[in-house]
Amino acid sequence: MDLIRDGAIAPGDSLRESSLANELGVSRTPVRESLRRLAAEGIVEFLPNRGSTLVAYDRDDVAELFTLRALLEPEAAAGAAVHRADTDLSLLNELLTEMDAAVASRDRRAMAQLNAEFHGAIVAMSGSRVLPELINLVTRKPIVQRTYNRYSDAELERSQRHHRELVEAIGEGNSSWAHSVMRVHIEAARSLYLGDEWQRGSSDGPTSAL
Repeated sequence: MDLIRDGAIAPGDSLRESSLANELGVSRTPVRESLRRLAAEGIVEFLPNRGSTLVAYDRDDVAELFTLRALLEPEAAAGAAVHRADTDLSLLNELLTEMDAAVASRDRRAMAQLNAEFHGAIVAMSGSRVLPELINLVTRKPIVQRTYNRYSDAELERSQRHHRELVEAIGEGNSSWAHSVMRVHIEAARSLYLGDEWQRGSSDGPTSAL
């Protein structure tokens, strides 16, 4: 929901279907479906006697999520290099082109969405039935969105260099190279997020990471 992304709803706030439906001018059904989807993505949680609330992450939560991503996503990249197909590589290159355009126009919302599609495509290429489920559990879209919002122009270009190198490694079928690049890519995001977010003095309270 744009209300969450734009910061109109704070971490821990109650998300009442009726209030949201009135504010958005829709029925409660699409609101309920949206909340369920957000809950599946780890953005919203359901609490007894409170209903839906926006999830708040502390520093340890975020550090753990990045640690797990740094273990799992490189394995997916390595698998993608082994199981790649021409259609897969075409999709990755198309997404790279769209991301370059988003970077050029400073459209960070588009960058985050395209980044999710890019990483999702690599996971889908991995040839594993288990990895996609595990990675979905530890990848929190709000954290990815917040990371992109923090990137400087130089950091955005670095991220794109990683993406281009990933496509090159996967295209050449070099699984160890793809594994290494993905690990560096995730670790760079971890360093930026944890170093920037909490060194700015926000360690005392949780964040929705949006």
